[in-house]
Amino acid sequence: MKKKSKPLKRSKTGVELEVQTLNEKGFITNKADFLIKECKKQNKNILLYKECGKHMLEFVSFPSVHVNNTTAEILKTYKIILETAEKNNIIIYPLSTYPGKFRPKIRQSKWYALKKKVLGKERFQLAGKSIAFHCHYTLPRGVFDKKNKSLKPLLSPKIKQTLIDSYNMGIAMDPALVTFHQSSPFLDGKFLAKDSRIVIYRGDRVLKFPGALYTGYTQYGNLPPYKQTLTDLIYTLKSRHARMKRVLEKKGIPASDISKYGKILDFCWNPIKINKHGTIEQRSMDMNYPEIFTAGSVLIKYVQRKIHQDFMKVVPSEIGIEEPFKREDNLVYIAPHTHVRKQLQYLSAYKGLEDKYMHMYCKRFFKFARNLINKRYIKVIQPFADMLDEKKTVSDLMLKKIRKKGYNPEKQVPDQVMAELALEMSQKTLNKIQKTEQMVKHLD
Repeated sequence: MKKKSKPLKRSKTGVELEVQTLNEKGFITNKADFLIKECKKQNKNILLYKECGKHMLEFVSFPSVHVNNTTAEILKTYKIILETAEKNNIIIYPLSTYPGKFRPKIRQSKWYALKKKVLGKERFQLAGKSIAFHCHYTLPRGVFDKKNKSLKPLLSPKIKQTLIDSYNMGIAMDPALVTFHQSSPFLDGKFLAKDSRIVIYRGDRVLKFPGALYTGYTQYGNLPPYKQTLTDLIYTLKSRHARMKRVLEKKGIPASDISKYGKILDFCWNPIKINKHGTIEQRSMDMNYPEIFTAGSVLIKYVQRKIHQDFMKVVPSEIGIEEPFKREDNLVYIAPHTHVRKQLQYLSAYKGLEDKYMHMYCKRFFKFARNLINKRYIKVIQPFADMLDEKKTVSDLMLKKIRKKGYNPEKQVPDQVMAELALEMSQKTLNKIQKTEQMVKHLD
């Protein structure tokens, strides 16, 4: 009998969430600093951080082997934020792009000043208009150099391949995860795309938005191509780092600042990222309601777990166009990266589940991932099953609400109407947190 391969390890999942602060009338207010301070009075150990805009705050969970523990912890923090905000007449907006017009007030820290100098003052404003949900999963054992915060080049062939399979799967999952998490149909008072956030963020010509945050720097913010080998991946990381150092030098950034933020993995904001914390980070998703980001965490965790622990082979192939995520024993076919980046990336941003092919792609991904998860999590991923049945995401719901109010979302909608929409979408959050808490509590 063939000896079964020993699993690499029991990897952990962690999440980062971002939210925005509104006043009682539904308009953006720069109250993040105040809210962080007040929350820390409630719990000094709360993991709550400033973001680039003064209306934005980020909160994170300690990583855990079990997604229900990760979710339970992040929801405790979320409740503290909501309760503290309510006491101080602040509303928390829980979705990705604020629907109305506003100009973000950007922080003046050295890190943000550095990015603003590279990307340009006006374009960096877009960073203050897009918030997201990020999900981390531990890298395979032995691939990460904790001292140098980089990947190790000398690994066994099997572990090298596991890392590449994990990375490429993250790219193939991107269009499906983007679609399921859509919550940003509006930008500055009118409809841009079902996922406006990735349109204004990535800077890819495929997304047809020439003034995006990373236009001209797509190597740093775009959906990357697959990698064939670990050598290819390490070369890309080093090349990107070297280019950014040259850019910073030309921009007159002091050498001390460059060295401070000069680690190879610092200059990377791609949707799929090898993180300096030793994780593979899925940064594709709009911020959304608790039941949706929890469902996303479960699918990401179990897909990556299968690759890491059972050494599932991820094979880019023409088969993956017609039959994406088709499994044959311990092998899964994904679409070629050109198809993912040039066709599916656009469809996930602009069309979503209304597009027949995109709906099929999401359905195939969901079925593939569902067959990998622990069966006790089936109820947790039900929101995605419902979306597939109804062919509607949160973005579709928001568009419907604006039409119901008598406005054409593709034309300028009055700020007051968008503020009312923001309040309406925000009112659901606490109830959704409580329901998600109860759901994950029963998983213990």
